[in-house]
Amino acid sequence: MKYKSSPIALDISSGGIRMLQLKRIGGRLAATACARWKYPTNITGERRTVTIEAIRDMLRSGGF
Repeated sequence: MKYKSSPIALDISSGGIRMLQLKRIGGRLAATACARWKYPTNITGERRTVTIEAIRDMLRSGGF
């Protein structure tokens, strides 16, 4: 059986990150995975590094 992944929408804003994955089932779209993460108020280090790590964690734990 061939496995085909659906694209993942990624929204990175000043407040956090949102991810959504949709799949066509029959003639309709259905959400198959989603995740949301907010930047901590006391963020330390480079914001880019924190963002990359957050996305990796979301991919691992969000059912994508």
